[in-house]
Amino acid sequence: MFACVHAPGLPEEQSCALVDLAFSFSPRVEARMPDTVLADITGTGYLFGPPEKAAARLAEEARRIHPEPRVAIACNPDAAVHAARSFPGATVIPRGKEREALGFLPLDYLVPSLAGIDEARSAEILSTLRSWGIYRFHELAALPMPGLAERLGPEGVLLQKLAQGASLRALIPVRVPPGYSASADIEHPVDLLEPLLFILGRLVHQVCAGLEGRALAAAELRLRLRLVDGTEPLLPVRLALPMRDPR
Repeated sequence: MFACVHAPGLPEEQSCALVDLAFSFSPRVEARMPDTVLADITGTGYLFGPPEKAAARLAEEARRIHPEPRVAIACNPDAAVHAARSFPGATVIPRGKEREALGFLPLDYLVPSLAGIDEARSAEILSTLRSWGIYRFHELAALPMPGLAERLGPEGVLLQKLAQGASLRALIPVRVPPGYSASADIEHPVDLLEPLLFILGRLVHQVCAGLEGRALAAAELRLRLRLVDGTEPLLPVRLALPMRDPR
């Protein structure tokens, strides 16, 4: 079972927040697009309940990052990605219903990179399909596979599998980074302690939220300041105990 969260138009600098959200639901997360994350939630029913409940919870958490997130859960990872990127709200696709659920999506909604097909080749194949009068997932899904393979090669078959919601692949997991960082661009120089502490407090909360989402703790903090003279001193702070509590 796979869950996908799509945040349309999410700035790339906020993609880490989306990844952290996915890690709070699963230790196996894929993030191949800055506005989309995919999590393997197999075996997490005892934690998050049935798929409908898990989808609602994911959507609720994702609204902290994006006002209108899209969430989809399916047994096929690429079906979950296509559903999340295509349908508003929360979508749950029952096992065996992937082809039916995706059928009327336009071919423009296909994400060929999920099958490892580069942009130029996928554009060529989609252009050929349109010349045949093929415009939607269900039309591509219904083509005879031997003829498709003969005319469009293995890439055509891979695209058909995507349209059928029947692709076979393993997740490409995100590696947990060795450190977490947060930064703030200040419009005017700060020379008073109180506003500086306010800014630092906000950054510490961001870092701790990321740590908590992946069940990690910090052993050391490093503060880098950009001073008005252009220097950037680095101030390490070794913690007495590993922690992730911003207080």
